[in-house]
Amino acid sequence: MDAGTSDLGSDLYGRVYRGGLWGFIDHTGKFVLKPQFVRAKEFSEGLAAVAYGSDASMRWGYIDKSGKLRIKAKFYSAGSFRRGFSYVSVGAFGKSEAQYIDRMETRSRKLRCIGGWVWPRWRTSSQRKGGNTKA
Repeated sequence: MDAGTSDLGSDLYGRVYRGGLWGFIDHTGKFVLKPQFVRAKEFSEGLAAVAYGSDASMRWGYIDKSGKLRIKAKFYSAGSFRRGFSYVSVGAFGKSEAQYIDRMETRSRKLRCIGGWVWPRWRTSSQRKGGNTKA
């Protein structure tokens, strides 16, 4: 995204990139969190994944809408929350462990990670019900 542009997420806080850092604005265009993050994703389910540090030391964590760090910045990558869970990786590329965490970081599920990529097996609702699996 270009400097000065915004991306209004589903939680009505937009990401704005200014001066090399990301911040958040509300629906009126007023800053609610001044640019301070190296990277940021949109708010989802009340939390946004944000990154601190530089290239080699960059870690992702999650903030709430007040800017308070709710989940410590310790992940090498992080996704947005969907249905109460978010993808994160722990460990450097090639040695990472992929998992899903919940919003309180009380539950997690490890995933199989091959060469730094997660390869989950997704099943359709008909497959879960024992229906025809052929297209």
